[in-house]
Amino acid sequence: MDIETISISSVQIPILISISKINENKLFIINYNLLKINQDLAVFNLWKDFFNYLNKQKIKTIFVHNLGKFDGLFIYKNLLREYSPNIIKTIIDQHNSFVQISIKIANFEIIFKDSLRIFPISLNELSKVFGVEGKISKYNPEFNKISLFDNKSLLNEFITYSLQDSICLLNALLKAQKHYLEKYLIDITSIVSTSTLSFKIFRTHYLKNNIPILNKNQDLFIRKSYFGGATDYFRAFGKNLFYYDVNSLYPFAMCKPMPYKLIKFHKDLSNFELNNFFGFLEVEIQTPKNLIYPLLPYKNEGLTIHPLGKFT
Repeated sequence: MDIETISISSVQIPILISISKINENKLFIINYNLLKINQDLAVFNLWKDFFNYLNKQKIKTIFVHNLGKFDGLFIYKNLLREYSPNIIKTIIDQHNSFVQISIKIANFEIIFKDSLRIFPISLNELSKVFGVEGKISKYNPEFNKISLFDNKSLLNEFITYSLQDSICLLNALLKAQKHYLEKYLIDITSIVSTSTLSFKIFRTHYLKNNIPILNKNQDLFIRKSYFGGATDYFRAFGKNLFYYDVNSLYPFAMCKPMPYKLIKFHKDLSNFELNNFFGFLEVEIQTPKNLIYPLLPYKNEGLTIHPLGKFT
């Protein structure tokens, strides 16, 4: 689906909603006469008609190519006006952008997903990637003015343009769905981002061992051994220097043996051969009393003191 707006008193007002599915393209356009006398009611009726259509048609998953910000704000706001907040759920990321919006009416759930989060490129580029026809006309700035409704030719051009986004997105996603189903047996309606898509492909086809999930006590025990890296700042000067940088230390370390599954807890290692031990140890280290800085990273009052005296 796609939403088109116009500017009224410097505020973007939704006036047209397009939705495209196989063998059907549907438009919902605002009542212009009502818009002139009661803007709020006109917008409310536009969204009411749209939501009623979704419910009657039993459309479960709807992709929007900008749900995270612009389109998602309109959808969420008007869902709250039409339905009880108790039946509306959202997934929002750390940047306060919508990942997913869902509403459960009776026993039926409608889910809005962000196709831009799965395929983070423009709609035209997405069409090129999957070999489907992109937009056939460019955006006209006159589309953003209320005078649009008084020009029949321009209004028809606007309606044609508005439907393009939904049609392009549908065709691209149909090709994407076919590709990922045939090659990886992955349904793109079951994922929400590029990372979840790649991780699902990895887990479905390439993961040899199940990834164990630690319980709270196990996690807290192991987490004590992880420290943030020290950050150093130097203001230095030199001549005829050789500079070396080491790349990909983290992937290199991940290729080395790593405990991944809890086998056993040992409370007493006094008679245990440590040379043969592979796992995590909680130890007490005795050091000379004249040391200024610890030999190993040390956590104190939420900060980490590193061996060179750096704090993080």
